[in-house]
Amino acid sequence: MNFFAGIQSSIKVKMGQNESAPAENTSDQGTVKPAVPFDKDADATALYEAMAGFGTDEDAINAILTKRSNNQRQEIKEAFKTKYTQDLVDSLKDELSGDYRKTVKALMDEPAVMIARCLNNLCQCGGDKMEIGLLEIIYPLSATDVLGIAAIYKETFSTVLHEDVSKSDTGPFKDVILNILVGERSSSIRVDTAAANDDADFFFKTKPEDWQLPNERVETLFGRASISQLRQTFTQADAQFQANNLSLEKVMQDSKMDETQKAAFTVIFKSMCQPLGFYVDSLYWAMKGLGTDDDKLIRIVVGRSEIDLASIKKMFKEKYPTTTLAAMVEDDTSGDYKNVLIGIINADAAPTPAPTTT
Repeated sequence: MNFFAGIQSSIKVKMGQNESAPAENTSDQGTVKPAVPFDKDADATALYEAMAGFGTDEDAINAILTKRSNNQRQEIKEAFKTKYTQDLVDSLKDELSGDYRKTVKALMDEPAVMIARCLNNLCQCGGDKMEIGLLEIIYPLSATDVLGIAAIYKETFSTVLHEDVSKSDTGPFKDVILNILVGERSSSIRVDTAAANDDADFFFKTKPEDWQLPNERVETLFGRASISQLRQTFTQADAQFQANNLSLEKVMQDSKMDETQKAAFTVIFKSMCQPLGFYVDSLYWAMKGLGTDDDKLIRIVVGRSEIDLASIKKMFKEKYPTTTLAAMVEDDTSGDYKNVLIGIINADAAPTPAPTTT
């Protein structure tokens, strides 16, 4: 499934027609599915009642929002506005707080708008977190996808995405990110096999410390080569390492590369060649150790919920057999924030009947 599947409708353009996004198994499944039957008016009423009077019924809110597709949530917003002349998202924001409010807001945004907000938030924070976060979001996208997101970003914030990034990013991958944002990445699906082999040989024969940016050859490859070309290059390089009982990732991780550059290279390699594993590891390390990267946790859980979160859950258990995605979320979060995330992660466990109007 294309990385951008599930948000194409909010971009208003066809995605992925000229480029191949990172290969994913066509059987990948999300956890959140459209509710059947679905009654937008009954849901709007139930949400209104959950917020009416003293206190808020967060369980009722979660039961509805985590068991409806994004398209259905947009219909509920319209029904709520029609019936109560109030904005549902504003009402929810008034009632909720903290990371719980962030998660509910992400659920209520159209997917492309959610991604645009994530990019805008990263531009505000700067530093290494910004650059790695930008790569995590932008790098898996085809050239066409990036144009769609940039258009939504401008519509939402009245600023230009690549200009905001240029002002805020001072890291070594700035030019790579900007090249992608301004459309310098090739959209070709054809692979130059000779060039891929030559670049693969470079990674195999050169020590990882010499891959680091600034490096004109690597910057050109990362910022201008098509997704198909990158995938072939990294796959070929990894095959050479595998023949020597190593791997591209292991050689890099065991090297003396700067830790931030290691993180950036990992995003680039894995998002191209192992997209599902990329999200599994991103979720694991968002929660592993001291503290939790809540922004990343929310972004991936919500963003992948209708695309491949069920497949991510399965691979998570296979890769980290002593735990599960839900168990780590249980341990690392609390309260209504925990409940809404678990509701999304386990939305495929058992259907919740939709309210019906009487």
